[in-house]
Amino acid sequence: MTQSALGMAYLTHAQLGNHNAGEGSKQLSDLKMYGNRPYISGQAYRHAIREAIQDSAEENVECTPQDACGDLENCLLCDIFGYMNMDLDEPTPEKRVSPLRVTPLVGQYDADVTTDMILQYAPGGSRKKDDDDDGNAEENKIGYRELTDNVYKGAWMLDCDSIGQREREGFDDDNEPGHRYERDLDTVVEDRPERVQILLDGLKNASGLAGQARHMADFMPDVVVATANDTYSQRVTNTLHIEDGELNIPAFESVVEDLTHDGGDVWVAGTHNPTVMDNWDAFFDAAEADENVTVCDSVSDCYDKLAATLD
Repeated sequence: MTQSALGMAYLTHAQLGNHNAGEGSKQLSDLKMYGNRPYISGQAYRHAIREAIQDSAEENVECTPQDACGDLENCLLCDIFGYMNMDLDEPTPEKRVSPLRVTPLVGQYDADVTTDMILQYAPGGSRKKDDDDDGNAEENKIGYRELTDNVYKGAWMLDCDSIGQREREGFDDDNEPGHRYERDLDTVVEDRPERVQILLDGLKNASGLAGQARHMADFMPDVVVATANDTYSQRVTNTLHIEDGELNIPAFESVVEDLTHDGGDVWVAGTHNPTVMDNWDAFFDAAEADENVTVCDSVSDCYDKLAATLD
C-alpha cells in the first residue's frame, strides 16, 4: 500500500432519535449528554462499523469480541478492530491494538430534548389489565425514550501499515544509549488493500448505531475532510470547528497546511445540508481556493479517493 495512514473528519446531521442511550432506569432510555449536547460513544460507533462490515463481507467475519480468535489471517474483524483474549496460546499474542481509531460523535448545538412513549403490548393485542385480573397476568408495558436532533462531529484514523500484519515489539539490548524499541511487522495477509477497501465501505455505510431497532437515521457524513499521508498523524481531527453556527474557516486552512506540509493529500466533499452550518458556501469557496485541497463532487467520491491511494 502506498500510504501509511488514512483519516477523515466529518460533520453529519442525524434526525430526531436516541442514537446512543445512557444507563437510564428500567422504563427510561435517556440520552448520553455532554453538557447540553448529545454524544455517541466511540464504542457505539465502532460497533456500527463492525456490523456494516459483517453485513457486506462474504467471509472471515464470524468472530466475536467476547471470544476473539486472534487469527489475523482468517479473521477480518480481529485484524481491523483488535482484540484481547488472555486465554490464547502462543504463538498467537493475547492482545492486538486496533489499527482503526475513532472519536466519539459529539453534538455541535444545544438542542431541546423530547420524550417518546413506547408501548409494548401484552400477548393478545391491545388491552388494559382489568381490576379483577390475576396479579400474574400479562399487561401492556410502557417505556420512555429521550430523543433529540443534532449535527454530530467525529473523526477516524487508520494505521494502514498494521492491516494484515502482525506487530511484534522488541528491544535492542544495547547499553549505549540503552534499550531501543523496535517495531517489527510480519505480513500474515496478502490482500491487505482489499481489507482496507472493505473497511472504507463499512465506514461509509455504518448506520446501525444503538437505539435504531424501531427507527432509522442517516449517518452518512454531510461534510468531510479526508487525508492520506505517509506518516500516521491524528491532526485531521482538528479541521472542523463549529462556533456560533459557523464553521471556523481559518482553523480549517491552518490544519490543512499542517496535513500537506510533508506531502499529504487532502480532499473535501459535502452533501448540501444547510442544517449543518450557516456559512456553507463560504467554507467551500475557501476549500476551492486552497491549492492544497481537492474538492470532490460527492462524499462517496471522497471515500473513492482514499481507496485510490491503495496499491
